[in-house]
Amino acid sequence: MTPRNILVLAEGQLGDLLLLTPALRLIKDGLPDSRITVLILQRRGRQRQEPEEADPVHDADPQGTAAVLLGSSAVDRVVEFQRHLLKSLKGIERVRGESGVVRWVRSQKFDQILCTFPEDRFAMLAYMSGAKIRVGQRQQRLRWLLNRTPDIQKSETGVLEYYCGLARALGAEGESPRTEFAVSPEAMQWARECIALQCGEEPAPVVIHPGASGDYKIWPPERFAALVDRLHEKDVPVLLCGGEGDRDVVQKIRSRVHRALPVVITEGSLQRLAGVFAQSALVVSNDSGPRHLAIAVGAKTLAFFRQYHDREWNVYPETGDCRILRGRDTCKTCPAGLCADRVPPGEQFGSHCVRMITVDQAVTAIHTMLTSS
Repeated sequence: MTPRNILVLAEGQLGDLLLLTPALRLIKDGLPDSRITVLILQRRGRQRQEPEEADPVHDADPQGTAAVLLGSSAVDRVVEFQRHLLKSLKGIERVRGESGVVRWVRSQKFDQILCTFPEDRFAMLAYMSGAKIRVGQRQQRLRWLLNRTPDIQKSETGVLEYYCGLARALGAEGESPRTEFAVSPEAMQWARECIALQCGEEPAPVVIHPGASGDYKIWPPERFAALVDRLHEKDVPVLLCGGEGDRDVVQKIRSRVHRALPVVITEGSLQRLAGVFAQSALVVSNDSGPRHLAIAVGAKTLAFFRQYHDREWNVYPETGDCRILRGRDTCKTCPAGLCADRVPPGEQFGSHCVRMITVDQAVTAIHTMLTSS
């Protein structure tokens, strides 16, 4: 039998790709004759050396978020195109760049295409590909370009189950609830040596990752600093970590704590970050991609959420190893039942409902999680 040639169109954010892994596993296990390619639309990323207009679609960069899928046995090929670079082109060069993506998709002769986002671009690429089966959610502007449109939305099912629902529309069956990320032995060794150098051999530290894709998601640095001080009072080792984009909030925390606080900047390496998480006692974070990475490698996690944003992104059962904290008081600045993501005037970090989470709540939750078996 000729293998089904399946293309999955995906966004490049870390959390989205991690939550896509169960759906990809569902397709590979349920349709074992399939060949799965993932084309990632990167809205921001590393600059490539060759002209983007001459190479609109290229093999994925292992230093970017595509690393989530490059080690997965559920995926046969991972490619990407840099949307932010295409948008920077002008005139005929922009047309050539955009048409190059279409030419690549058509040249691969895909049988089935799955659109993971209700985007016009995804629907148009699916239609212009020539694929006979084109899957995407029903509620979107260009749904008439698709021919399998399950009536599902992220806001109702959560992102993980939403992706699995799209996979079932391709014909896959079953359940695939676990996210996955393959940590390399080299990354584990690097993390082991780094933690030993910074924190000693044992016990394993509480790892705090204070970054997020938006400042409104970030629990204020002064709260993180107070949390670190409280943990130090209980002789709990703490390691602060982040990527290049987290240096500002990391420095603000470090400048406020009363004792030396070791810091690791993983410089965009998801492998190294995953290695650190895998060898932690607990990972404390905001609602962010790194939280999903920590869960994928089996770490205990505590995350700070906005009041209503858990509908889409808190997709894991709450257990002794996986918890969230979120504000529950009435917010006077946002519409009822919605988060408008407003940071208070004069502040840089943390929307109103994120600021409802207290240091005492965090300390209590961490103590409970560390002492539970």
